[in-house]
Formats: sequence, structure tokens, C-alpha cells
Amino acid sequence: VAPLHYCETLTALSILQPGGNFMLKMFTLLECDSICLIYLLVCAFESVSVFKPVKSKEGNSEVYILCREYLGKHHFDPWMPSLLKMFGKSSKKAMFSEKHIPEEFKAELYECAKKFTDLQRRVIERNLDHYLRKSPMKQVNTRAIKEKVAEMYLQKYDLQCVSKTIVGNKILGVTPTFNLAPKYEEGTFNDRLRKSCLSKSEHLNQLLEGIKVIGCEWPFKERTCWFMFNDRKRPQIDMTVGQPVMQVRSSKFCNSRILEAYLEVPSAVLIISTQQEVETKITVDVSQFAWDSCTSYCNSQMLECVSRALDELEP
Repeated sequence: VAPLHYCETLTALSILQPGGNFMLKMFTLLECDSICLIYLLVCAFESVSVFKPVKSKEGNSEVYILCREYLGKHHFDPWMPSLLKMFGKSSKKAMFSEKHIPEEFKAELYECAKKFTDLQRRVIERNLDHYLRKSPMKQVNTRAIKEKVAEMYLQKYDLQCVSKTIVGNKILGVTPTFNLAPKYEEGTFNDRLRKSCLSKSEHLNQLLEGIKVIGCEWPFKERTCWFMFNDRKRPQIDMTVGQPVMQVRSSKFCNSRILEAYLEVPSAVLIISTQQEVETKITVDVSQFAWDSCTSYCNSQMLECVSRALDELEP
């Protein structure tokens, strides 16, 4: 576990901003790797505390190192290359020599580890006693303690019961819902297997017939509100986008039959020359069309694409 803790710590020291906080989960405090790692954290943060959450099991050695107010990466620039050399590697040498770690720090860490060890030992002894000496009286006491703790927890955090019906049928009944990607199960396994063995022209003809029957209507035209902005009052909106998706294979915002046909078309797309004599693929662009017209527009573009490919195959 020590290499993992080391990597987590170096990652935090590399990405945290000055004043940032970091929390590390540990199990043992008095091993060589743990002592060096905690001392590194003490050098990197204004405050370092060790605590065990209330909801953590009493019988295990789980503790959390809470580090507050990061001093900043610039404090470690001279030593960061040396620290990164050991990133992901197991080393037989300690991060710090024993003489470089102050005695006050080692004494305080020892008292900290002793405190949590004593608590853990008492819990384990109590659990063993309850397990080996089961008596009705102890079971009654244990049950009473559990009930008292649960009562105090409810009072302290003001927990309320959540309704079994989160939204309610009344609201759901008037909420527009429409499955844009229903699943269609057509043909047997043998039919789908034969489809994979079709020639290019047979595949195109079958695809052409399938596109002709694709249809999808938007059932909420009356509930659709279009917001129009005056050019002078148009809000200034800066669009920030991430890495574009190269190919959409599944979407809740597109009819599944249209998407399936669209994914099949590229395998038979005809490379044609535009007026600028630049080779380009016929694609389906629906970015400028409202829902009530985009479906027919998609179909017409794909029909044109497949039809041209069929024409090219004819001798």
C-alpha cells in the first residue's frame, strides 16, 4: 500500500493550488514509509491532523490524514525531480534519514498512533468478550445503545423520511415524454447472418428500402416554445466545447432507426467531386433544422447517398 500512498501524495503536491487541502487514508502510522510520508506532509501543509470518522469501523486501523493550507508547489521545486524519480517504483531506501526527522515529530506521532491503537484494542477486546460470552443482558444493553445512537443521529442531523413517490403520477401524467431511441427487434438471427454476407449492391438495395420506411413524428408540437432574440438584445454567449465525438453510435436524442441507417451508409458512401474538385463524403447534417423537418431531411440525404452509390455500381 505504501507505493500507492506515495503516488497519491505526489499527485496532490503537483496539482494542488496554494491554500488547498488534501486527505489521505492510511492504516499504519509507525512504519518507515508512513513516518517519512507524514513528515513530508507536515513540511508541505500548515496543519496536519489524524482523525478517525465516526462512521469508520471501530475495530480496524483505518485513519485519515487531513492536511490543510498547502504551502504551494514552488516550495518543492528543488526536490520534486528527486521525488518523481521514485514515482511508481519500490525503493529499499527511506525518503528521509532518521537524523533529519525531528525527535518532537516522532514523539508526537508515536502518541498519536498509541491513542488509536489503544482505542482499537479496547474495541477488539469488547467484541471478543461479547462473542465468547453471549448473555441476554448484554444483548439488551447492546440493543439499547444502538437505539440511543440512532435517535441522537436523527435529532442531530434532522433527517426526514423521503416520500416513496418522488415525483408523483399527477406531475408525470402531464410531463412530455417520448422515447427517441426505441429498440426494434426485426428478423431472426439467420436473417441478420445472411445480411452480413450480402454483396455491396444487395446491401445498398436493402438499405435503400429500409430508409424509405423510416418515420418519426414529434408528438409535442403544441408544447414547444421557441425563444427568439432581437439582434440588438441578443445575449453574449461564449460556447466552450471539449473533445468532439468522432462517431455517435448511440443517442437518446435521435431515432434509433435513423442512427442505425446513418452508421451503415458510410460503408457504401460514394466519394464524389464537388465544384471545387475536392473529394468529400455525402453526410447527413441536421444542425440547422427543427425536429418536425429534420427526420425527412435525414431520410432524403441518406436516400440520395445510397442511390448515387447504386448508380456507380451499375455497369
